[in-house]
Amino acid sequence: MDGNVPSVAGALRLAEPKSPCREVGPADLLRVTGVGGVRASPSMSPLKRAGLRFSPSIVPTAAAAALLALLCSLGFWQLDRAAGKEAALARYQAARSTVLDETALGREPVEFARVDLGGRYDPARQFLQDNRTYRGRSGYHVLTPFRTESHGAVLVNRGWVPAEPVRSALPEIAAPRGTVRLQGTVRLPREDLFVLGDTGYSAPGWPRVVQRVELDAMKRSLGYPLADWLVALDPASPNGYVREWKAAPGLTPDRHRGYAFQWFALATALFAIWVAVNLKRSDR
Repeated sequence: MDGNVPSVAGALRLAEPKSPCREVGPADLLRVTGVGGVRASPSMSPLKRAGLRFSPSIVPTAAAAALLALLCSLGFWQLDRAAGKEAALARYQAARSTVLDETALGREPVEFARVDLGGRYDPARQFLQDNRTYRGRSGYHVLTPFRTESHGAVLVNRGWVPAEPVRSALPEIAAPRGTVRLQGTVRLPREDLFVLGDTGYSAPGWPRVVQRVELDAMKRSLGYPLADWLVALDPASPNGYVREWKAAPGLTPDRHRGYAFQWFALATALFAIWVAVNLKRSDR
C-alpha cells in the first residue's frame, strides 16, 4: 500500500474521540492522599483540618457571658476609680499649695488647704468625740473652739487622747490661754456616721462627749457661730495630743489599676476556659 495513504487502523484511531477520563497513576495517588487518608481541601475550616468541632451549649454559654460581662464591668469600674483618684490627688496637691488665714473662716472651704491662724482657744467649752481608736486602743478626739479677733471661730481637732478605764471618768484636757498661732489642715466633718441613740449634744456640762461632729448642734451649744469646716492641728504645732492624720485617704491610682488588671485577667481566663470546654474532637 502507498505510504501516503493512512491505514484503516490509523484512521480509526484518529477518528476515535478522546475520553475525558484517564487512568490514575501512583503520582496521582500521592497528590490526593496524605497521612491517614485524603488530604484536606483548601476551603476546609481550620477546626475541621485539626479534627475538632466547636459546639457550645446555650445555658453554660449564657452563664459564661453574664460572668464575663460582670468581670469586665468590674475592671472598667476600677479604671474609673483610678481616674477619679488621680483627679482627687491633683486637687489635693493644688490645695496643699494654698495657705489660708483668718479671713477664710467665712468662705467656702477648700479641703486639705493649709491654714495659719491667730486667736484664742476656748478651754471652758470643749468636745470629746467618742469611739476614736489609735493603735487598737479606744479614746477620744479633742475638739476645741478657736476664736479669732474679728473673723469668727473654727473647731480645731487637737488629736487623740486615751479613754479612762472607767468610762464615766473623762480624761484631763487643757488648752492654752491667751493669743496663740496655730497651723493645720482644713478638713470637712463626716456627719454621715451612723449613730444609735443620742449623739450627746443634749448632755449638760463640759467637756461634752459627742458621738459625731454636728456643726449646727455645736453652734447651738457654744452660742456663737463656727466655720463650716474643721482644722486638723499639725503634728508639729504645739498644744495638741496624738496626731497621725491621713493626708489623702483611700487607695492610690496604681492600686486601682492593679485591681482592674486582675479583673480583666479573670475575664480572659474565663473566656479561654469556655472555648476549651466547647472544643470537641470530631467524629469524622
